[in-house]
Amino acid sequence: MKTLLYILAAIVFSILLFMGGCRVLSKQIFNKQSCESFNIDNIELRTGIDIPKVKKSTCNCSDGKKNSTFELDLTEEEFENYVSRNKFVKTDSTLIKENETEHTKWMAILNPDDKSLTFNIEYLK
Repeated sequence: MKTLLYILAAIVFSILLFMGGCRVLSKQIFNKQSCESFNIDNIELRTGIDIPKVKKSTCNCSDGKKNSTFELDLTEEEFENYVSRNKFVKTDSTLIKENETEHTKWMAILNPDDKSLTFNIEYLK
């Protein structure tokens, strides 16, 4: 009986330790304001937009602002699904989605001609 209690306690402790580690990592990625590491993850956490497989990317970050452009590697069918899934709005020749939260003001611009996705992010806090 005592052994079972120790095993259950070890399992619960391991689960809590894993969950705490994931939370700390998520906060680290969310607070990252650079282009070096976790760039795509930071953008996904702040905007809620999934960034699929990319061919190439560029990024500039300074003074609390980040501009990142991704050349998406999607077929036409995948591209159409991507647009509808992420709820982009068509304006002229581009597709746009934007929002402002307590921590971030952002705009995502999707160009259907060359399948490039550009994020303009301003870190507020």
